[in-house]
Amino acid sequence: MKYGQYRKVVEREYEQSLGELMYKLCKEEKVSALEGAKRLGVPKEIFIYWRHHYRLEPKQIAFDEAVDELTGRKEKFSQDLQEENLDRPLQYGDEVSLRGFAEMIDRRIACCKSVHYQSEGLDPEAGLLPFYEFTAELVDEYRKKATDDPENK
Repeated sequence: MKYGQYRKVVEREYEQSLGELMYKLCKEEKVSALEGAKRLGVPKEIFIYWRHHYRLEPKQIAFDEAVDELTGRKEKFSQDLQEENLDRPLQYGDEVSLRGFAEMIDRRIACCKSVHYQSEGLDPEAGLLPFYEFTAELVDEYRKKATDDPENK
């Protein structure tokens, strides 16, 4: 039999489209090619072909999820940038303090988001965003511990 004939037989037997069946097997149940072929009653090569055709191979799924995440980030950054004024002067820019440092980190995060949004993530400076976000988290944790510590009150 040919690919199309196998497809018709499987769709008729399971009363679902082949795409839905493949999604269920590959994404939800995460079966191997051999297991999926046995369950559908088709040769392994056909199952592999269908899995590739519907972009349900593990690497294809990971790539598609990464693309979706980047697209979602771009939309989120667009919203964040509408709220952020990058030209305003720093309130604590002249201070050598934790709050001055935190303000500088927040400004760098906003700048990296702007660069990421404008370059669609292709500018090397956009790659620094996770570093600045991690640094901001560390500063927040430090502030929380400092306010919780009775010796600092």
